[in-house]
Amino acid sequence: MKDCLLDLHGVLSDIVPAFCKAHGRPNPYHDPAHLGNYGIDRIWGMTSKEVFAPMTEAVWADADPLPNAQAVVDLVVSHFGYEHVFILSAPPPVRNRGCMPGNEAWIERHFPQFLGRFHFGMQKHICAHADAVLIDDSDANVKAFHGLRGARAILYPQPWNAGHADSSRQLAVLREALESLG
Repeated sequence: MKDCLLDLHGVLSDIVPAFCKAHGRPNPYHDPAHLGNYGIDRIWGMTSKEVFAPMTEAVWADADPLPNAQAVVDLVVSHFGYEHVFILSAPPPVRNRGCMPGNEAWIERHFPQFLGRFHFGMQKHICAHADAVLIDDSDANVKAFHGLRGARAILYPQPWNAGHADSSRQLAVLREALESLG
């Protein structure tokens, strides 16, 4: 049986509106010019340090779940079995003291069954193995993971990635990808 490594932000947690609120800016992905452009820092012309500066523990913890979050969890648990599903998240590329405790609080609030079943690390690809499947919204993470040591990766469609044209049918795309794994 394969292990499912389920990304937190962009698959379960709706962190983009939290960034927008913390910066007092509109969601850039409502503008078609930004579709497929991963990296809110580049869109806003800011450094990573500037983007993450207002992201307190409370901002991370209080982010809303994505509308399909529960359905995604139900689907992957049904496909892989609970004992083979883990949440995986990369902390920001710059120091942000609120990120990890805020994310742990978010998981405890929304998916407490995964407390003790989550991992934080910058290089998700180090978790790649022949029985691993990563589900992630980052084109770069999927590219780095897929095929490494026999691992598989599924791009979860979002307005900021290469799958943006399918972002209105996320669950169908995920279901199809899981079925193709066997």
